[in-house]
Amino acid sequence: MNKHTLGPWRDEWDCTGWAILNGEATCVAECPGKTANDPSLNDQVEEANARLIASAPELLFALRYIMEQQHIGHIHDTASAAIAKAEDE
Repeated sequence: MNKHTLGPWRDEWDCTGWAILNGEATCVAECPGKTANDPSLNDQVEEANARLIASAPELLFALRYIMEQQHIGHIHDTASAAIAKAEDE
């Protein structure tokens, strides 16, 4: 059973920042625009963060596929650790 919202996800700009939406247009995450807490953010960084988050379901799928295909110790260990972090295991 998945603990996360199933993908695919997409990023979309609104007046307050970037929203990460699933296929039903439900917001699964937000990357707010510049704030007083982090004035170093710029438009390119905000958009890059949103795109990275939106690609998470596909990246997780790809990593699982790589693990199934590659049985090289350090690749498997690195991929396994990343999947466990993503799935909070």
